[in-house]
Amino acid sequence: GRIMRVAPPDQRTGIGKFFETPSRREVYDYSYDGVMRSFEASLERLGVDRIDILFVHDVDIFTHGSKEASDARIAEFMSSGYTLLEQEALQSFLPLCQKRGIGIVLGGPYNSGVLATGPKPGAFYNYSEAPKEILDRVARIEAVCKHHNVRLIEAALQFPLQHPSVMSVIPGGQRPSEVESNRALLDTKIPAALWADLKQEGLMRADAPTA
Repeated sequence: GRIMRVAPPDQRTGIGKFFETPSRREVYDYSYDGVMRSFEASLERLGVDRIDILFVHDVDIFTHGSKEASDARIAEFMSSGYTLLEQEALQSFLPLCQKRGIGIVLGGPYNSGVLATGPKPGAFYNYSEAPKEILDRVARIEAVCKHHNVRLIEAALQFPLQHPSVMSVIPGGQRPSEVESNRALLDTKIPAALWADLKQEGLMRADAPTA
């Protein structure tokens, strides 16, 4: 809050940090009242009366565990990421967003690494070392990309943006120069035949939007 009060509005993004607190007890309450209490308390701590956007992080199986998720009735809102490697979100989550006009800011378009690095030994998949079956599948996807003279990382970044509910993606970056390189990845022209071949090979869901 003290930092927020002295920082200009255009420099406040990403100021938030985690601090260890004594006897800290996490409470997961995704009801309207619970979210609003958390939001209003955050505004008070930050010393501001508004924020541009509110993200609720880690509403997923990794945070809550399957039983707790089921008990709290939030499992229906959980979904795997929507990436070139996995499209389970097309089953119910993304259609629901599209029906209700909800825009998605999609993080992790590379499944935490393997879709950027390719299927090399030690590549990361969802924050762990990628198992052989994932490496094999990525290798097949990459082979199709190479056939069309497209880099795997280019296809991975552009793919989710073709869904009408995905407003933006967060590829990540550690230095300003990576903003330009990410932009270049988005500027690459990808032929429609690449997506068609991935579907033909069973490497992408047939109902995934690709145009």
